[in-house]
Amino acid sequence: MEAAISADNEVRRIELFVEDLDKEMLGRKTDQADPEKFRLPAYHPKNLLKLYIYGYMNRIRP
Repeated sequence: MEAAISADNEVRRIELFVEDLDKEMLGRKTDQADPEKFRLPAYHPKNLLKLYIYGYMNRIRP
């Protein structure tokens, strides 16, 4: 996958931005993202946020 996505692609910037966010500051506890503990869906909240931002940037509506 790394070779398929160019170094200047917008998805790399989205990845860096979301990974750099402080979830505690945003009001999200880190243990809430543990699917085994709370029986949450298999999608991690960070991945959903990345998809949301990508869709917003490219005018893709849900």
